[in-house]
Amino acid sequence: MQKYLNQKVIKEKKLSSSEFEKLYSKSNKKEFVLFGDNVIECLTVLNQSIEQDLCKFVGIYYPYLHIPIYIYQYKNFNIFIKAAGYFDRWLLPESVREYVNKYDIPDIVFYSIDSQKILMAAELTETASVGNSEIQREGRRAAASRLNIPFIYQTYFSGADTGQNRIREITSKISYSALLYSIKSMTPSLILYIENPDETQRTDHSKLRNNLVKENYVGQYIIGTIINDIENNSELLDDLHRDYLNMMIDYLIEKVSVDNTLRISKDLPMVSKQVINLFNDKKEKNEFIENLIKIFNSQKLNDSFFAKYPVFEFEFNDNWNPTAQFNEPHGRVKKMIKASGLSFRAPFYNFKVGIINTSELIDYLKKNFKSFTNEDEESLQKYSETAVFPIRVWKGTPPKFNKDPEAGEIVHFAEMICFNQEKKIRGLFAPGTKKAPDTGIDIKNRESTSLYRAVSEYVDLLYLNDEQFIKTDSFSPTFRDRENLKDQEIFNSEQIKELYFQEENALISICTKLQHKKNTFINYLAVAHGSWQQAQILSSNGQVLPITFTRDEKKLDMINQIQDVFILSEGKDKYSKFTTIDEMKKIKQGFLNVKEKIYETYDESAEIIHAFICLENNDENLIKEETAKSSLMQVTLNPYVVITVDPSKPKDNIKYYFSDGFNIKNQKLLKNLLDFT
Repeated sequence: MQKYLNQKVIKEKKLSSSEFEKLYSKSNKKEFVLFGDNVIECLTVLNQSIEQDLCKFVGIYYPYLHIPIYIYQYKNFNIFIKAAGYFDRWLLPESVREYVNKYDIPDIVFYSIDSQKILMAAELTETASVGNSEIQREGRRAAASRLNIPFIYQTYFSGADTGQNRIREITSKISYSALLYSIKSMTPSLILYIENPDETQRTDHSKLRNNLVKENYVGQYIIGTIINDIENNSELLDDLHRDYLNMMIDYLIEKVSVDNTLRISKDLPMVSKQVINLFNDKKEKNEFIENLIKIFNSQKLNDSFFAKYPVFEFEFNDNWNPTAQFNEPHGRVKKMIKASGLSFRAPFYNFKVGIINTSELIDYLKKNFKSFTNEDEESLQKYSETAVFPIRVWKGTPPKFNKDPEAGEIVHFAEMICFNQEKKIRGLFAPGTKKAPDTGIDIKNRESTSLYRAVSEYVDLLYLNDEQFIKTDSFSPTFRDRENLKDQEIFNSEQIKELYFQEENALISICTKLQHKKNTFINYLAVAHGSWQQAQILSSNGQVLPITFTRDEKKLDMINQIQDVFILSEGKDKYSKFTTIDEMKKIKQGFLNVKEKIYETYDESAEIIHAFICLENNDENLIKEETAKSSLMQVTLNPYVVITVDPSKPKDNIKYYFSDGFNIKNQKLLKNLLDFT
């Protein structure tokens, strides 16, 4: 995604205040806001959106350097998209607040001012969704489905599983569940698979794929929702839906073994043979896709669809023995599932969830647990069958409260196993696999966590330790009480205001200044909730070369390149935060690690500028004093610059503080680069 920060056309498309006002004053304008979990998600998606022909990209206007407004023209309409990174820092429309607080926070939410509603949302991960990470973000998809919001989940086909030290592929779970979400809600829930840019993390299947969806389809989708919102024309969206669905189903029917077993048959053997056969038949598959697109447009779903496509009919034929969940077994839970004699069924023996007749489970619990009450029994007996999901509320030594991947897994398996269309058909019982810490087992002080929300929504009865059954009908997730706007009272994007500033505002302001200068290149920009893995370097011959950071490797917040000069920046909201002993150690190692990568990838002749970037917040005297003494040279081992930013000012918002010995040529270079009229 970081590569989309370097769009050549953007350098030439910065609009002045007068140019913007001329366009904005027209009556035929349409306004939108792209909210993000971080501002990088917003920028990369919007930069993708300019790569299309239907809407003419006019340019970008900056009311403030960290708040770009992207402007397009479609027929006789002027279109304005305001980028608002970080949900918790902005005054949100009520519908957006409801969605991001439902189960979990997505990466982006696209909102129409004129229609006063969410048009789409997306999750854009650069971490391969393998192992435990595969479905830990499931709440974001499920919430979109429940609220009838079109959703795109972008992920790599494969990636390195460091825990198992091998390359792994995504299973069929997310593709098939996306189809179920799409059908249940009559709203698109889509998967965008892309090949891992690191070829060493690909599998042989990548060589055989020819039905690939382009990465910029997220940007294209935004344009499609705009056109549909303006004139109720779904033609572009229909084409995109067709491509997405084809890719999703083609992934399910990839042959993954020497005996030509299909991926879906290997991963989800409970899926009806009728469904698998129709997916594997080109004509039938295309007919299924066209019928699903018709449902998206008509918002009508009838029984004949399910008669022909029994996508919710599952077979559980195997004895359940979920060994994977019991590396650190809680004795009673292990006994309950493994040695009880209960008739648990599953698609295959070590599936995460087992199915049992509710009456049989209740009889066992009544006989073996004195604390199992009549009220507990009532919470289970609503359904003839119960799904059992062993849950790690705590993990590690000493045990700590755990939300990932359990929060996503509860949502995933409950939505797949416990619901048929929108109707709940099975209860969900969740026994804890690890004893609580000595501090106690009450999870009600976790009301704001995604795990608590998932348990509250989907679990009928929790069992923790040897003595506590917890009914969840009294659970009440809490959200931070904050100001928001009623959708019906929003009439322009100026009402969507930023509430406070953090270090990212300073970093983005500097990045904005740099990206509009010739010969500049954004190598890496790390912000809260953003990607930490991928960076890139522009070689002397113009080739973009990837560099990768590991999770535990100390990094910096921003890298920018001007030919053979690299500006390495660390950001904080306050200058004083650079100067603590622990932070100085981390930042020092970050500078060393990044410089090593640059020297290895570019050349040892590369020139390095060491920068510290923070908000302007009355630290000027301290910064002057510290910089005069070159106090941070023990971190950089070289002369450095401190740059302060006031995000509340549209211009003249930065100040420089150069340490002793800072190269005069580079001082002039910086000031020229950061001049932004």
